[in-house]
Amino acid sequence: MKNLILFISISLFIFSCDKVTNPYEHIDAVVVDSCDAVFNDTTYADSSVNIKRILIEDFTGHKCPNCPAGTDIANDVVAKYPNTVLIAAIHNSGSFSEPDPEDGFPANYETVAGEKFMIKFKLGSFPNGLLNRKDFSGGTAISPAVGILQWESTIDNLMGDNTYMTPTFEMKVMSTYNVNCRIVTVYPKIKTLSAQPGDYNVVVYILESKIISPQEDNRVNPPVIQDYEHNHMLRAAFPQDGDGKTIFSNPSADEDFIETEGIKYVLPESWVVENCELLVLITSIDTDEIVHIEELHLMEE
Repeated sequence: MKNLILFISISLFIFSCDKVTNPYEHIDAVVVDSCDAVFNDTTYADSSVNIKRILIEDFTGHKCPNCPAGTDIANDVVAKYPNTVLIAAIHNSGSFSEPDPEDGFPANYETVAGEKFMIKFKLGSFPNGLLNRKDFSGGTAISPAVGILQWESTIDNLMGDNTYMTPTFEMKVMSTYNVNCRIVTVYPKIKTLSAQPGDYNVVVYILESKIISPQEDNRVNPPVIQDYEHNHMLRAAFPQDGDGKTIFSNPSADEDFIETEGIKYVLPESWVVENCELLVLITSIDTDEIVHIEELHLMEE
């Protein structure tokens, strides 16, 4: 991943870096949205190596006493397969995630997208998770969820499957962050590497890390960690709260999708931008499976 600052002059936008030329000639100008921006931070996904990644969508909650064990398992798998396995910690409604100021849990980490996903994938217990939203039951199970004790072995099997791990898409991503307006804009550029049946969406996740907040954990006494560090927390999924934007319909090989207008989101003031990352997902509309992922920081560290 390469980072550079985009300086804005009165009449000209100039990308300057002694190592990277702008691979997004199709973007004639970066739009300054509704305020007087001084500069934007521009981040390019490092797409020199195109690989398929696996996303653990870890459904959790700050009042879920068993959930930190699931988080530890996910972290162990990421350490085993760095850069290939990613985590999104998803909080949704219910007793485990809802704010409870009287009990010492005032923060609200619920998201509209998280609620959608919980209902759509029929997740009734936590901790629980989805692995690229792949249905390992062949359609016989109520939910494609995989229990935390099966995460590592299931991912081991996927990693050993050369057919599964061969990329079917190539994606390059540029994002801009307007520091005055707090607007992030994502410009994916996607190519099919082979013909793919069905329809496909692009979805962007904003994840935030280093959030210090209480967390129940039944492995400690008393069973609450007051200064627990929440990482890779899903803050938002867009566009359409995670439903995404259609990019292909039964694409042939070497078909391109180029985002020129940008996919935008305005960040609340309470989010620490320096601790945020973006996941750009390609998902199958027909099966809901995640088929490709790119990861990049929201702004330069």
